[in-house]
Amino acid sequence: MKKTNIVDLTNKNIHIKDDLWLVGLDDELAGSPDTEAYEKIPEKSKILSIFHSPILFESIKNKTDLAFAGHSHGGQVRLPYIGSSWTPEGTGKYDSGWFKEARAKMYVSRGLGNSILPIRFNCRPEIAFIRIHY
Repeated sequence: MKKTNIVDLTNKNIHIKDDLWLVGLDDELAGSPDTEAYEKIPEKSKILSIFHSPILFESIKNKTDLAFAGHSHGGQVRLPYIGSSWTPEGTGKYDSGWFKEARAKMYVSRGLGNSILPIRFNCRPEIAFIRIHY
């Protein structure tokens, strides 16, 4: 990863600029997320967090301002007026789109692929472009 200038953010933070920080956390299901990554960040900082499984949001919603996750594929099969008919473990109620709890907002991307079955119904794949005004 070093040869290609990719920064490993697994359970780490980096200072972006001024009072803006980025925290990356390991996967809730396949790894060991460690929220100590938040501990050395100055108190009044703005914090962006990235992680795979959106259920981790429940643990960090008081530690971050804005979070991004994936994993759910939007539920892949969405029924009108009902929503997702099934989501993978680690999704919780956070299947797709924006969520707000405590001090934080989180966006869960539907992504491009699928999980287990190669099907999508009423759940278009997406690449999300989100502009952050700081």
